[in-house]
Amino acid sequence: MADVLTRGACRSGAGILRKLLERRRQQTVTQSEAERVFLALVREAGLPEPEAQVRIAGFTVDFLWREERVIFEIDGYRFHTSRSAFDRDRRKDLALKQARYEPNRVTRDQVRYEPLTVLVHVAGALARAAGK
Repeated sequence: MADVLTRGACRSGAGILRKLLERRRQQTVTQSEAERVFLALVREAGLPEPEAQVRIAGFTVDFLWREERVIFEIDGYRFHTSRSAFDRDRRKDLALKQARYEPNRVTRDQVRYEPLTVLVHVAGALARAAGK
């Protein structure tokens, strides 16, 4: 999209389109504070922008880099500690792998207290996918 805005920078409506796209980018739908922090980290690091809350293989994933087929799930303790949640997460990961995606999981606390480690993990997953 940046390519289109660059080519049409002098055209009528380009400024409005740029503002709308920026507003949309800032309003990416997330489900938790940890997901909002994760997305902010990715943006601040200058990594490619993921899609959020996307349905894949019968499941909704937190973040998807579609071209790279990389997925990141942000797991908070409250929603991922029961036996059924544990089993559901494993079924989800298997279904995503069967659909040829690379599921990755980080915890809410990792996002909050180890942001650089999380960013290294994201950047590494994206780099591995680009090298395939």
